[in-house]
Amino acid sequence: RRTRDLTEALNRKKDEVAEMRQMMQHQTIEIANLQSSKLGLERRLVELEKKISQYDDSFYSLEARNVRDRTKMEEMGKAKSRAEEEKNVYRLMLEQAHERWLKERQELRRDCQSKIEEHVTRGDEGRQRVALLEKELQRLSQVEEEVRMYKTQCSILNERMAQLTAGGLSMPSPRATPPASGSGMRTTAMSASPGGLNILDNLKARLRDRPSSGERDAP
Repeated sequence: RRTRDLTEALNRKKDEVAEMRQMMQHQTIEIANLQSSKLGLERRLVELEKKISQYDDSFYSLEARNVRDRTKMEEMGKAKSRAEEEKNVYRLMLEQAHERWLKERQELRRDCQSKIEEHVTRGDEGRQRVALLEKELQRLSQVEEEVRMYKTQCSILNERMAQLTAGGLSMPSPRATPPASGSGMRTTAMSASPGGLNILDNLKARLRDRPSSGERDAP
């Protein structure tokens, strides 16, 4: 009976040992699996760390590029504002130059108009002076013609007077040719005068009257 109890206890111990061995085998398998999974996780962690470092590098590079782009945009905005200011300044200068050109053109037009009017007035005055000079020249030519006629008549009268004084004959009344400018009254006065001295006096009076009449005709 005691041996049987011992054998039963031994068998129970053997069963426990077998179960423990199985449990140990399962645990070793689990430990190996855990170690392999740990190694995989470590590899994955390393890869993730690499990716994170790459992401950090790309983020920093992107941030630096954003900063460069921001500074470039700010510089472009400043350059644009300066260009707008210069454009406004040049536009103002161009408007002022255009206004000055318009004023100068108006002044030139006024000067040209005044010079043209002055030239026209001078031309009119010159034409009037030419007309007056032509009238005066015509009058002088008439006076010279009358003077020549009177000189010829005086010479004829002097010859007749010399003949009359030499021969003691009576002096006939001279018939003078009337001048072209309507001097009938003067010729009658000359024919009515008794001698050559009256004819010379009439000629002097006529020459004195001519300038006064010319002054009355002049405007």
